[in-house]
Amino acid sequence: MEVQDKTPAAKALQQSVKTVGSQPDVFYQSVVFQALLNILADASLATKHPDVIEVILSIFKTQGLKCVPFLPQVIPAFSAMCRASHSRHQNFYVKQMSLIVQIIGSHIRNYLDDVFLLTRELWSNPFLRLPIVELIESLANAMGAEFKPYLPSVIPQLLTIFDQPEGNERSATEVRVFQAMLSFGSAIEEYLHLILPYILSTIERPTASTESRKVAVVTIGDLARRINLAESVSRIVQPLVRTLPTSEGQFRHAIMDTLCILLLQLGPDFAVFVPRLRSVSAHVQNPSMTY
Repeated sequence: MEVQDKTPAAKALQQSVKTVGSQPDVFYQSVVFQALLNILADASLATKHPDVIEVILSIFKTQGLKCVPFLPQVIPAFSAMCRASHSRHQNFYVKQMSLIVQIIGSHIRNYLDDVFLLTRELWSNPFLRLPIVELIESLANAMGAEFKPYLPSVIPQLLTIFDQPEGNERSATEVRVFQAMLSFGSAIEEYLHLILPYILSTIERPTASTESRKVAVVTIGDLARRINLAESVSRIVQPLVRTLPTSEGQFRHAIMDTLCILLLQLGPDFAVFVPRLRSVSAHVQNPSMTY
């Protein structure tokens, strides 16, 4: 009995095996990725999309950089999921993309323009801003010095957070924005004149959460470890000193730690602030005093 001709799919499968050669694991990965991406492309299977995204991320976690060859298919698929405005899972998709960036590191470089375009498109949704900031932070950590060309557009975008209405959502996002600023490394020095007023106003803003104010103070200290703040130290010390008498607990400790960091950076030049600090210290010990 004559054997039937192989189907086109079987022939393609056979050819793929020959092409892969001594790396069958790559072939099997490609088959799995293609099957998963086909599900993502099918709108009728939308209820399965979150599960598929989780499976893809699981593969990236276990296989690591072995998944880099599949980025040309995976990144556009993730972007499409993130853009699905009708989806209830946008927040989840953006967070998963951030995790992928953390796994693949600088291999994301070929897709940076597309990812930043995505962040700008989604920024109008206040509920997506926190995961978007997390994604930007992941990109900055992954790219290091290569991230610098994107700062002129990224920093103004992040600063719009401070125009958002007060509330828990803004507070959590503010904290993440301060942390993201530190991921920009020494390149942030060129933009200090933009970010410093927002950091200092948060420290003194009575409606800001204690966590936001504390992280703002810590950010000043961490910036001082990365860049020279000598030219701005007077602008920085004054609000710290004004806030100190009404601060307490970890917030107060954060202020004192940051003042010490500034002292170490300025050396003898910090002496001009000592009288005011002594006055505030006396007031803290005896609140009935005036100064």
